[in-house]
Order: sequence, then C-alpha cells, then structure tokens
Amino acid sequence: MSNPVSVLPAGVSNTTGTPASSKVPGAARAKTASGPVTVMTDVMQFPSSHNVGNWILGSFRVKAGGIPVIHQASAGTSISQALPPGPMTVTIGDARVKAM
Repeated sequence: MSNPVSVLPAGVSNTTGTPASSKVPGAARAKTASGPVTVMTDVMQFPSSHNVGNWILGSFRVKAGGIPVIHQASAGTSISQALPPGPMTVTIGDARVKAM
C-alpha cells in the first residue's frame, strides 16, 4: 500500500516529538507543489536536544535521482550528544504524492 511522501521538514519528528526545523537536501530536483521530496540522503536538523537525524529505511520502489524517497512508513534515527539515539518518523506527508 502506498504512503504519503515526506516533503516539508516540519512533517518529520524525533523521539521527543519535536518537528524538524530544516533539512539538508540530497536531491533537490524532485519536487512537489509543497517543496523538494525528502530522500534517504537528506539530513534532518532539529532545534531541540536531538540535533540531527539520518534515514535508515526508505521506499523500496520509488526513487528520486536513484535515491529512495522517504514516506510515512520510513524510519530514521535522531542523534544527540546528550541523549541516546531515538526513532525519527514522518508525521505529515504530502497526501497528493504517494510511494511504496
């Protein structure tokens, strides 16, 4: 079943539920009406105690520039110097763009 694709940084949250403030894009050419599609090489940046996040599991079938895209079933890890690593998930995806 297909899931909405992650587009905006605020649609990704870390283990404490804090939304990301920005992302360092890995493939800025694949875009939706809301913004660039998030891919596995994107690094998420958080304003709270978990500073950055990396993706572990992306889409199996849909790729942008040869890199798997991130959707609501994807998983990642948020990393901090003060706290142990925790999960990073997509909370809000673009409902008009879906991937498997």
